[in-house]
Order: sequence, then structure tokens, then C-alpha cells
Amino acid sequence: MKPKKLFRRNTKLKNKAGEVSRQNANKKPSDSNIDKLIKEKAVLETLINTTPEAIVQTTTEGIIERINEQFIKEFGYSREETLGKNIDDLIVPPELRNEGISFTKRTANNEKIVTNTYRISKDGNKIYVTL
Repeated sequence: MKPKKLFRRNTKLKNKAGEVSRQNANKKPSDSNIDKLIKEKAVLETLINTTPEAIVQTTTEGIIERINEQFIKEFGYSREETLGKNIDDLIVPPELRNEGISFTKRTANNEKIVTNTYRISKDGNKIYVTL
């Protein structure tokens, strides 16, 4: 069985110097910039929700902020069951707990991970994934 891809992204953004990016709080965006951002967000939301791959977005601590429709189909959880939960507690099997925690820490440091492994769906089935 070919592993399914599970894309994971944390929301800690760094600039080229490796510093956490911060927006100038005093800078007020123009209406045209707001319109552009709204359109870009709509395009990204559509892309994320229509891709045939499961996508989960987490905080640097592994707390789920967003999942796409494919994640719901493959893992069997609703958005309400996942949002605010720790990804490692939700889909990482006990025997791979250390691996899951390690991946969470590594992605928090913007490290790219490419590996084949498995995770567990809501009903307990193994889902082979490429992270």
C-alpha cells in the first residue's frame, strides 16, 4: 500500500535572518492591500480544502489550528474534535509517541521532515503516511 501524504505546517514564521517575524503594530494597511489579502486567503483556503492530500496546521507546540477536508475523510475526525487538540495525542499511536514529539519539536524549528510512517485514525486503523 502506497503511503498517503500528510502535510504539516506550524505557524511560527521566521524571516531570512532566522528571527520570528513581527508585523509593525502601528502600520495601518490600505484598503487595496486588505482586498488583496482577502482574495489571496480565499485562493489558499480553496487550495487547502480541495487538495487530495491530508493537511493539518499546528502551532509550534503541536496544537491543531486547521485541518482540511481530506484530513477529515482519512482520519475520521470532525473539525470540532480536532481544533485545539494536540496532534501527537490525537493521531500518533503510543508506540510512535517519541517520534511524534520529535517531529513536533523539529517542525517548530522550521526543519523539513520527509519520512514514511503511520498514524492512527479515529476508528483505530493504521494510516500509512509520508510526512
